[in-house]
Amino acid sequence: MKAITLWQPWASWIAAGWKRIETRRHPRFAGLVGQRIAIHAGKTWDGDWYLKAHEFLTANQIAATHGSELAAVRSAVLCTAFIVGHRQLQLVDSQAALCPCTPDARLWGIVLASVLPLPAPIPARGFPGAWKWTPEPDQEDQGR
Repeated sequence: MKAITLWQPWASWIAAGWKRIETRRHPRFAGLVGQRIAIHAGKTWDGDWYLKAHEFLTANQIAATHGSELAAVRSAVLCTAFIVGHRQLQLVDSQAALCPCTPDARLWGIVLASVLPLPAPIPARGFPGAWKWTPEPDQEDQGR
């Protein structure tokens, strides 16, 4: 199964169902359409998450993000998601992407559906781009 790595808290927001479009500044994930992929939380915490996303989050979501449970989950696969689309993003995509998708941002997005959180994060090393993740045999049924 292919996987993509995201900084936290963005990966956890996908697992929670809050973020339905993953954004990139390139169109290289177009080939993932029609596939189920793993969402991996990288080692890095995005210190600018609040500036980028606060206007699209509820007060409860902001409070939960400030909580230590999200910060503790790093270097692990959190969920799987089915990719139903890929496109250059427009302003109307901002809420689903949890960031401003203005024309000058020139963002591309993969549209996520059928997100399946794993019962527990599965430790894994992440890589740039789309990479191959193979769950251990006892983990194969998780996230399918």
